[in-house]
This record gives sequence, structure tokens and C-alpha cells, in this order.
Amino acid sequence: QMCIRDRYYGEEILAALKAHHDPLYGAFSTLHQCTFDEARPSFEDGSIDLLHIDGLHTYEAVKHDFETWLPKMSERGVVLFHDTHVYRDDFGVHQLWAELTERYPGRAFSFGWGLGVLLVGPDVAPSLRALITSPDETWARIHSLFQALGEGIESRHTAEFLEQRTVTQREQMEHIHRVLDATQQALYETERLLVEARAAQAAH
Repeated sequence: QMCIRDRYYGEEILAALKAHHDPLYGAFSTLHQCTFDEARPSFEDGSIDLLHIDGLHTYEAVKHDFETWLPKMSERGVVLFHDTHVYRDDFGVHQLWAELTERYPGRAFSFGWGLGVLLVGPDVAPSLRALITSPDETWARIHSLFQALGEGIESRHTAEFLEQRTVTQREQMEHIHRVLDATQQALYETERLLVEARAAQAAH
């Protein structure tokens, strides 16, 4: 299995991702820095169970990615689409999503810019198919549950970030105070030496 990153990201982005990815998933997952079209020949037809499409967001680009990777999907294949609920600028994922859900079972989470879950394989796990094809009322409860879980994770990460920033700011303030104290001591010492020099000069 491989996780694909666009080759136009800087080397520092890939290095940061690998530092997190490799210790946890390196035994079964490999990161490649390349475009979707460049990566496609590395996969045999019918070999992919889960595909996440999150590249260029125009209608034409997303449709191209879906259609060219569709033969690679397995009988259990599921395709995820990011940004299904972005309607500004040239984002066209929502348009393709509307078309595809007329042909395949699919549900979209509306929070976090939207994430569509599309069942393209005829032999998807029954539990997943039951979830995606559940009645609207049931799906609304599922959607709310996942949204609450996502917001909880986001809140925790925000709190950790703010805590770390607070620690960093406190350390910076402590450093500034140490520098100020040292500067004040140096001024006191300079003033003392000046007083002694004036006194010695007056004695002569």
C-alpha cells in the first residue's frame, strides 16, 4: 500500500510527514512524492481497496483522477473525495460528487470542507454498505457522531498547540527578564566604576 503526496510540496513537508508516518505505518505503507498520473502505473488493476482523491479541485481534474484510477479499484473498492462541500472559486468536487452518487452509493460528511465516501466496488464490506445506505434519519445521527468526534480531536490539538505556545512565550519572557537583569547589573557596575573614577580624579 502507498500513500501519495504531490511532488510540488517542498522537501521539508515530505520530511515532516515521513517522520510521523514511517514509525507508525512504515511496515505496510510507503510514501512517494509524485503526481497522481505518475503514480498510477505502480498499481495493478483491481488492486486498491481504498483511494483518497485530494489533488487539484477543479471539476475536470477531479473527474480525470477518478476515471483514470477507477480501473485500479478492487471489488471492495471505496473512493474518498475531499472538499465535497466547497462551493467557491473553481472548486468542482461537489459537481462531480452529485453526478457520481447517481451511479454509486455514497454519503458525504459536510464538516471540514466535506468528505465523500463512495462505494465503487460490488463487494464492499456489508457493514460499510449498511452504513452508507442507511436511512436519512440514521445517517444524520451517524454524521453528528463523527462531527462531534472530529471537533473533539480538533479542540484537543488546538489546546495542545496553545499550551505549547504559552510555554514558549513564557520561556521567551523568562529569557528577556534574564537579559534585562544582566543589563541592569552591567549598568550598575558601570555606574559604580564611573563614580570611583570621578572620586579618584577629584582626589588628585
